[in-house]
Amino acid sequence: FGKIGTSRNKNMTKIRPLATAAAAYCCVLLTTTTTTVVVAQSSTEETCGFCPGGYPPLNPSALVDATNDNSTTCGDVHNLLLTGVSAGEDCAAARVDAILGGAAVSFLAGGGSGGSGYPAACGYCAPPRAGSTTSCSLCPAGDVPSLPADTPVTLPDGTESTCGEAAYRANLERIYSDGCLALQQSSIPALCGCEPTTCAVCPDGVSELADPDMWSFAAEMSCGDLARNAAALEPTGEDCRTVQTIAMGECGCGYVPPYQPGCALCADGVPVPDPSYQLFPGDELSTCGLYGWYAALPPFGTGNEQCAALQSTFGAACGCPSPPRPPCRVRCQGYLDDETGLYQDVVFNATHVVSDFEVGDADFLFEDYHLCGEILFEMSINDDICTPDGIAALQDECCMVPYVPPKSGSGRRQSTGVVSAAAIMMAYFMV
Repeated sequence: FGKIGTSRNKNMTKIRPLATAAAAYCCVLLTTTTTTVVVAQSSTEETCGFCPGGYPPLNPSALVDATNDNSTTCGDVHNLLLTGVSAGEDCAAARVDAILGGAAVSFLAGGGSGGSGYPAACGYCAPPRAGSTTSCSLCPAGDVPSLPADTPVTLPDGTESTCGEAAYRANLERIYSDGCLALQQSSIPALCGCEPTTCAVCPDGVSELADPDMWSFAAEMSCGDLARNAAALEPTGEDCRTVQTIAMGECGCGYVPPYQPGCALCADGVPVPDPSYQLFPGDELSTCGLYGWYAALPPFGTGNEQCAALQSTFGAACGCPSPPRPPCRVRCQGYLDDETGLYQDVVFNATHVVSDFEVGDADFLFEDYHLCGEILFEMSINDDICTPDGIAALQDECCMVPYVPPKSGSGRRQSTGVVSAAAIMMAYFMV
């Protein structure tokens, strides 16, 4: 991230160095393209059965309707269709009646009422067989959804349903048919845990942009254009994570914890205490949750100096427990209070704001306003400014007496220049 000191776009509020680097990284990589993979199931069907292709469901021993029938299993329904119905149109109609309508349960139970809707206890149908070309799969990559079959979803027609029924209805569709594409292109695959085949602009894979015309200052394009670019990226790549980070900050996507981080913002890997906390009030890209995503991007890696610098400064400012000491050490010295005769602690206040901080020569001028933790981060990754003079200057600005909240009813207010109760106090710098 190098030297700081360039002027910032006023409309960006105060995009911090990490966010700026992420945006630059994003815009270089948005030319990558990928192709959506749609895998089918069976090419021919010689026998009937529970699943297209004549196969049983993944849980054949489960009870179809445990509430009303303690004997009929999913395998029983499969065997009924396998032995009693011929392949072809008769089988297709019989499947809908028997499995989605509960007719097989009614018959096997000896005239009981049966169920209605897909029997989620049966699980899903097996993944498509190699060489299959005609049948649809809910998951575009052909995998089995990872979430339980009874996970509630809403079908494209507005019907309340489950992942199991959505997957089964997809199995009954032909590949590339309107019904198949309606299911695959809805939010249902993500809600059911299908493996993504393209990068979703919102990392939860479900949220949709509230306003595609909203402008992303970090990416320098509309959120709608950012989403269209995201669709051309690999879903697990660093460029996809960069786009998703920006979309969470500026396009209204819901926050989710970062996945597969190269560097965790909190050194012990625990989640950030308050992902919504803004290190710079009013700057949407300065939340602790997004800094956790920045940590997952290059140049940060597990155990390297940049990662340690991030954890010890921004991680500490976000309240991560037991952050490591920064590579550039700042020691705040306590003193003996002449009036009280008591020893007074002094701590490094990572969230204190400093203006126009200069280290060494003019090449390292921190213009505008910066957090003490932000300056310490830059000093920790740049040996040219981690000097005795630079450390002494930062001590003068950022070492403070910790604020002790008053007892209830005292009416005492916090005085200027002390660490507030909400600020993160990094007292370990004293040793």
